[in-house]
Amino acid sequence: MMPLIEQCLANNAEAWADLWLIFDHAVGQPLRQLLHRAGFQATDADDVTQEIYLFLREDDHRRLRSFRGTTERELKSWIRKLAINFMHNWVQKRWLSTKRDREFSKSLPATDRSGATEPEVVSFLKDLESIVSDDDTRHLRILAGLKPSSTPVSKRTLQLWRKQLQNKIMGISRRRRGRLRPPPPPGIGRRKKLKNL
Repeated sequence: MMPLIEQCLANNAEAWADLWLIFDHAVGQPLRQLLHRAGFQATDADDVTQEIYLFLREDDHRRLRSFRGTTERELKSWIRKLAINFMHNWVQKRWLSTKRDREFSKSLPATDRSGATEPEVVSFLKDLESIVSDDDTRHLRILAGLKPSSTPVSKRTLQLWRKQLQNKIMGISRRRRGRLRPPPPPGIGRRKKLKNL
C-alpha cells in the first residue's frame, strides 16, 4: 500500500491535503466538465466533490483501504475511475429525483387561490406605510425579510415587534372597515361617576 494512503488512514491532515491535490489534478476539471455537459452548475460539482470525500471516509475508510496500487499514477487512475462512477450514479439519482418530483407535482390538483391578490397586498402595504411610523415600517420590513437588519436582532425583540405590529394592523384594519371607532380624546364623551354619599 502507498505511504500516502497509509497516512490518510491514520487521519494525517497533511496526507489528506496531498490526496486532495492529487484528486483535483486527476478529476477536478473533467468532473466539472462532465457535470456541466449534463446540465448541472459549478456548485453541483463542489457538492459531488464533497460527497466523494465522505464516500472515501465512510465505513472506516473501506474504499480507500481497497486501493492496491503502489504508484501515484495508479492512484490517479483509481481515483478517476471511482470519481466518474460516483458522478454517474449521482447524476442518475438527481435525474430520477427530479423526474419523480415533476410527476408528483403534475398529480397534485390545481391550487385554488382565494386570498388577496398581489395588487391588493401591495395597496394594503402602501396604506399601512402611510399610517404607521417609520420605525414600525422598518420593523415590518425586517420581519417580512424584505430588508436585512444592520444589527443583530434577538428572537425576543422580533416577537415583541411582531405582537406590536399585529395589534396595530388589526386596529387599523377594523377601523377601516368601520367596526371599531378610534378612541375618543380623553375627557370627551365620558361621564364621571359620582360617589354615593
